[in-house]
Amino acid sequence: MCQVLQNASHELNTPLTVIKTSIDVLRLNKNASKTDYEEVLALIDNEVNKLSKISDKLLEITNKKTRE
Repeated sequence: MCQVLQNASHELNTPLTVIKTSIDVLRLNKNASKTDYEEVLALIDNEVNKLSKISDKLLEITNKKTRE
């Protein structure tokens, strides 16, 4: 179970890092266009979808372990 938690932590950290970095870059770019914002929002949306899938998998694993 410890290995599962380590893997999950890593899998969660990657999308979170992408989201945080994207937001930081956009904040620093005072000349960002509407297109820039739309691209960053699409990227963030994609990463949030990844996080949702990871969360669903963790819940599934937890439910299986609870039933055992």
